[in-house]
Amino acid sequence: MESATKMTIYVGTQATGCTFELEPRSRKLLGDRRADDAPLPRSVYISCDTRQDFVSILGKEELRWTIAEILTGLGREELEQSGTLEFLDPKRELAHFDPAAM
Repeated sequence: MESATKMTIYVGTQATGCTFELEPRSRKLLGDRRADDAPLPRSVYISCDTRQDFVSILGKEELRWTIAEILTGLGREELEQSGTLEFLDPKRELAHFDPAAM
């Protein structure tokens, strides 16, 4: 992928967890640049038993990389080289997803 490409992952919050989905423009850019045409998941849902668990789990940077890897089909190194990766909660208008703000 080109450098300086902004990849956005939308975060949809629910009572028991979050749904993560690649923003449509990012998904198209990714599709145009991927050599592999294998299908990718449309979304990933993570749920937890308690709010404290939810904040603890989703606050880990490693999980965010894993979610991005699942949605894009790219490895962490490729994602780091591709440009900016952001998690956006459009419903709450949070530019940077913060699980503690839920």
